Amino acid sequence: MARKRDAIGDWLGKRSEALASWLTQSQRQGQNQGQGGSLSRQRMVAACDIAPHRISGNDVQELASRDPDVAAAPYTTSGQQAMLADTVTGSPRTPLYRSTKTYDHSEGLSCCFRQWRAKTSHCSMVHGYALSFKFVFATHELDERNWCFDFGGLKPVRAWLHEMFDHTMLVAEDDPHLQDMRQLEAKGLVSLRILPRVGCEAMAEYVFRHVARFIAEQTADRVWLETVEVSEHGGNSALYQEG
Repeated sequence: MARKRDAIGDWLGKRSEALASWLTQSQRQGQNQGQGGSLSRQRMVAACDIAPHRISGNDVQELASRDPDVAAAPYTTSGQQAMLADTVTGSPRTPLYRSTKTYDHSEGLSCCFRQWRAKTSHCSMVHGYALSFKFVFATHELDERNWCFDFGGLKPVRAWLHEMFDHTMLVAEDDPHLQDMRQLEAKGLVSLRILPRVGCEAMAEYVFRHVARFIAEQTADRVWLETVEVSEHGGNSALYQEG
């Protein structure tokens, strides 16, 4: 379902000169045929079939001036398209429900890490934060309790977050000083967690992949994980979303 949603976004994702050209040609043909330049729904669908690309806000306004079906449709002109395709094709809109779960800075997910590649920054030094995590779940179909996802079912996610980020040292697997960190762990000085990459963005991706699998398994793909936001503090955060 997420893929279908993304496919619709891609369908509307790139503005096409071919669409504008075709519509202009259609308008001229309509005027020549005494139709006053009005594009019927059927002709509009044909236009979209020929050039399935983004319909921008200006395009919507232009189309709305020619076709009452489009003029009556809800849409925005601020870059966030409102699925004009549904109106053009006559297909019913598919409802989308979202819910969120946050484990904030008071959760106790305090960990240390360093970005060894930031050689000219103090971020290459070991430092730490009480991280917070925000998850956005989405579905087209609520369960029998009218829920997107049962928050009580997230206990394994919370436990995993504590295992990974509660008083731990995060180290990238390619860190040149990985062996030094291993020696600290051998001495009982740190609880080491080795990740493919370290950094707020990379950790958001790492957490996303783990939790997305869990959500898909628990709901038989009815619900998908839309985004993960990892915050170092109130001023810095990073989000990860699969395209």
